[in-house]
Amino acid sequence: MVMSLDSIEQQAPEDGLHGTASRLRPLPIALLVAGIYTIASVVYIRVSSSIAARLSHSVAEMQAIEQYKGIFFVLVTGLLLFVIAWLLLNALRRRDEELLRNRNVLISSERVAIAGIFASSMAHDVNNILTAIQGNLELLMEYGSPDPTHRTMLADAYQAGERLGQVSRRLMHSARSHTPGQITNLDLVPIIQEAADFAHSHQKVRQRHVSLELPDTCVMPVNAPMVTRSLLNLIINAADATAPGGRIQVVLDVQEKEVVLQVHDDGPGIPGHQLERIFEPFFTSKEDGNGLGLLSVRSCAQEHGGRVLYRQSPLGGACFELYLACNSALTPQSA
Repeated sequence: MVMSLDSIEQQAPEDGLHGTASRLRPLPIALLVAGIYTIASVVYIRVSSSIAARLSHSVAEMQAIEQYKGIFFVLVTGLLLFVIAWLLLNALRRRDEELLRNRNVLISSERVAIAGIFASSMAHDVNNILTAIQGNLELLMEYGSPDPTHRTMLADAYQAGERLGQVSRRLMHSARSHTPGQITNLDLVPIIQEAADFAHSHQKVRQRHVSLELPDTCVMPVNAPMVTRSLLNLIINAADATAPGGRIQVVLDVQEKEVVLQVHDDGPGIPGHQLERIFEPFFTSKEDGNGLGLLSVRSCAQEHGGRVLYRQSPLGGACFELYLACNSALTPQSA
């Protein structure tokens, strides 16, 4: 079920990251343009016909004037259509170029972040194992063989473990320092809206009904790139778990000390025997999955002093809840 942002590379972009096009109202605009064109055409025909009737002195002159009038109308209409089409296509091209740039930056950020998350996770596990090994070595050095050679070997092993621990800690520090973005005071609502707009460029998401339930504003310390990436992963996962025409619901619940970003779907949910493993690195139920998407979401939660949980959704499928602390536990940096 886990699916990372890499899958977006294979999809044709439709919507810009800022969702400008998705907030337009095509039907009213099209009706307005058609109405203006119709009124202008009727006025032109009536006025030009009246002028032609006054200027012509015979049927032949009337026919000639009507012919020239028709040619002029076609030329002007064709020129207007050319200008409108050129402007629209240029706007679409610029928007697609902007989307492509934003998408490439986001995908590159995703890869760097995933590598850092995996390195940090592995270093953490190595530290845990080293702690147990060094504890046993200390006991052996204190209560083990009195033979000097054996004690020297134990001391060498202990020092080697210390050096390995230092390498592991440096790796963890390096992974954290390469986390994209920084914690700043931002409004979380437009970040969520932009991420949802961007997710709509994914082929599977376009075939689902995505709804947002958001407050008017929610200003808090937040790492915008990490939240955007996490929400993209969750929405794409939800789309992958539902059939075409399925429902995906994104909810932002503002509480006293934290906010909860929920992503619901009406799919089958996650089987009980997989629940304990869904946040493990490389665990996936998909043939083309890499098992790192939810690990990235968990890293985002940890960066914000929160957590990520799974529960059954009222829609009938899965619900992932990303908790983000909004208190003094996080130290915003100046933007």
